[in-house]
Amino acid sequence: MITEHFLRFLRHLLPFQAAVVVVVVQIDLLASIPLAHRLVVPLAFQVVVPLALHVVLQVAALVAAFQSLLQLY
Repeated sequence: MITEHFLRFLRHLLPFQAAVVVVVVQIDLLASIPLAHRLVVPLAFQVVVPLALHVVLQVAALVAAFQSLLQLY
């Protein structure tokens, strides 16, 4: 139910604003993991680099989806 409301909220935003919302949510999730205190540096890089790549790809996909929707209208 929360996901449906969140998706409706994202549909009303501009593509850049929606991308920023996704990045902020994922950065908040990343910050909740105490990487610096519990994991060694190589393991932290193994977690952070793929997550950062995932965020970048999600933002790119979200922007592309909104641009394609805008072209339809």
